[in-house]
Order: sequence, then C-alpha cells, then structure tokens
Amino acid sequence: MKSIEIADYVSESEMKAIAQQVFKERCIESFKKDHDRIISNSGYAVIVKIVKENYPEGLEELVAKKAIDVIDNLSSLTLFGPRNAWDRETTGGFEALQKAIKDNSSLINDKAISIINEFKSYDCEEHVAEILRETISDRLFGDKS
Repeated sequence: MKSIEIADYVSESEMKAIAQQVFKERCIESFKKDHDRIISNSGYAVIVKIVKENYPEGLEELVAKKAIDVIDNLSSLTLFGPRNAWDRETTGGFEALQKAIKDNSSLINDKAISIINEFKSYDCEEHVAEILRETISDRLFGDKS
C-alpha cells in the first residue's frame, strides 16, 4: 500500500491554518457541550490567583480555621443529603448511608422484629392514659403553668 504525503499537496502554512480551524471548531463544540464547567473552572482559576495575591501569608491557617468552622456547623442534611430539586447532588455520606443500610438490611429487620416482639401494650396504654389525665385536668381546671 502506498502512503500519501500530505506535504505534497498542502503547504505548511495551509496545514497550520487547517489545524487552527479544527482546534477552534473543537473548542466551540466543547464549550457548547460543557460551558458551565468551563466557566466554573475558569472562575476558580481567577479566584485562586486573587486569593494568592491578597493573602500570601497565613493562608493555610485561614483555610484550616475555616474548614474547622464548616465541619463544626455540618448538619445531618449536609452530610447525608440526597439529590434534590435545587440541583444539589447526592452527598457521599448519603450514598455511604444507603450502602450501609442495604448491606445491613437483615440486621435492621431482625432488630425491628425484636422490638415489635418485646413491645408491651400496657406501655402504650399507660402513656395514652397519662395524656388523657393531663388533657382532662387542663380542660377542667385550666392550665396553671
């Protein structure tokens, strides 16, 4: 099979022009498909540069302190939150929790059955009776608190 030498048909400047055009088209195509990520990444690069220029010393301590503050204020929703209607992605904690529940479903089922079997109806009856006594007393004599 005979090979074709492109250089025999296209000049070096034409090859550069073609390469530039193809590169430009690929960039436009990539931007159209993933413009949010590209803009976000560009924004991060700009912000990192600004932070480095304005906080050249002690930045690591500032970041460490902020990280500790964030960790101290985490809620169960932050750690174990599922994907929601506001485009929040599922957290790693939620995925780990779901996996742990699935992996331990037989233990959870056994524990639920054990609690049901150990449940004493008089526990519930006593609780309901106490609520009724308090409600009747409050209605008859008024809340004295």
